[in-house]
Amino acid sequence: MTHGNAYLKAVDRFDALMVAKQDEAGTSKSALARVADIPVPTAHRYLNALERNQVLSRDIHGAYVRGASGWSIVFSAWGFGDVAPINVPIIRYLRAQTHRTAFWAMSQAGQLQIGPFLAGRSASFRRPEGNGSYRICVPQTAQEQGLVRAVSQSGKAQSFLIRDVETRGDVTLMIGVFAGDMSGQRHAAAVNTLAQTVLRIRTSLAARAAQSPSERP
Repeated sequence: MTHGNAYLKAVDRFDALMVAKQDEAGTSKSALARVADIPVPTAHRYLNALERNQVLSRDIHGAYVRGASGWSIVFSAWGFGDVAPINVPIIRYLRAQTHRTAFWAMSQAGQLQIGPFLAGRSASFRRPEGNGSYRICVPQTAQEQGLVRAVSQSGKAQSFLIRDVETRGDVTLMIGVFAGDMSGQRHAAAVNTLAQTVLRIRTSLAARAAQSPSERP
């Protein structure tokens, strides 16, 4: 095997581990290897490297999720690399304020792709379906104050409260929470929290943009 072919094979294996279905893999490295169709010893070696470099980490249930470096790559791919440093504090704040699963997402051509999310330990906290990709079937309107209804790749409908953060090119970055049966005062409070959070994000990004590269953390 040439060095070029070995490199491409390694990239393919890393990619397979990153996109493997966690609901089938559980918390075991060996199970994840089987789902990704990679030899177990190889998968163990790659997973150790991915965890060491924070591309992958473990959630509160022990399942593999993207780590800080992994989400930084995702934000950069979306065209919002400058958002990565404030990713975790924002969704922690949203979850604490709304008591709902909070997330970042991007919207493009009628598709909603959920990225970093934070759920709680309770079974009442919903999680994104599959790889977090949804088709928007009822877009947000002024009357519904950011309520979006969408359908996952498996055909399951879900409602979200979403707020636009910024649009760059044809991609819109958003923050949101799982709406579920939220209504009345809880709905109004969540809408207000999202609006305030977007202002905080925009202020933070503006301040960061005004800094010289040497001043940035």
